Amino acid sequence: ALARSLLADGIGAMKIWPFDRFSEESFGQYIRPDQVEAGLEPVRAIREAVGSAMEIGIECHFRWNRASMERIARALEPYGILFLEDVIPAVHPDEIRLLASRTTIPIIGSELLMTRWQLREWMEKHVAQILMTDPVWNGGISETRKIASMAEAYDVAVAFHCPLGPIALAANLQLDAVCYNAFIQEQSL
Repeated sequence: ALARSLLADGIGAMKIWPFDRFSEESFGQYIRPDQVEAGLEPVRAIREAVGSAMEIGIECHFRWNRASMERIARALEPYGILFLEDVIPAVHPDEIRLLASRTTIPIIGSELLMTRWQLREWMEKHVAQILMTDPVWNGGISETRKIASMAEAYDVAVAFHCPLGPIALAANLQLDAVCYNAFIQEQSL
């Protein structure tokens, strides 16, 4: 019902986190096959309700190790997932890049890296296909524009993290308008 409602409002993508609830049992070190199947239920429900008309992003909240993320990603691949976000803690770019090389689902991250200096390594190492940043957290609009320009030089798309309030939303929309490589604008509903 939510997917249909969002589509009716002109929103063509949604982000869900169907696997988070299973991470606590093993502290993110192992996800059982039955848990993967249960995590796929909302993805299947969206696809059954609206097909591919609704893009689906999967938020992972840094809850899993790489082996578990690979299992989750393999299970999600047939569903045409838009991206996997915050798959492994952002301070492990080599592990994230290895995961990205083992899945067809684009990796997005991470608004928790601040300024272009922290994000530089991600771009140099080709860690993720989509870079997410937040102008409220990373040093402001000017710093965000520099990050987007640097990402553009590496042919990496940028997404702006969910704005917290109307001023942040206005800043993000301005950035969306002027950044050639803007991919998607996150928004809480």
